[in-house]
Amino acid sequence: MNATLPRTTDNTASKLLNTVYARLTLLELSVNAMADDELDPSCQYFKIIHAEIAQAIAELSKAQKALNA
Repeated sequence: MNATLPRTTDNTASKLLNTVYARLTLLELSVNAMADDELDPSCQYFKIIHAEIAQAIAELSKAQKALNA
């Protein structure tokens, strides 16, 4: 996931990153809850979704740190 933030003020970019981070975190919690109820955690589809969410959260964290530096 190589997203480029639009040119904007640091404050607006920070708010955008925080919003996306929060939504991805909620999505991760939802996927984890689904795994408990409906999905087999060993299912390849579940592993791919979980890995993509984890990678996106890690990249957003790096972007937030860079923005705050």
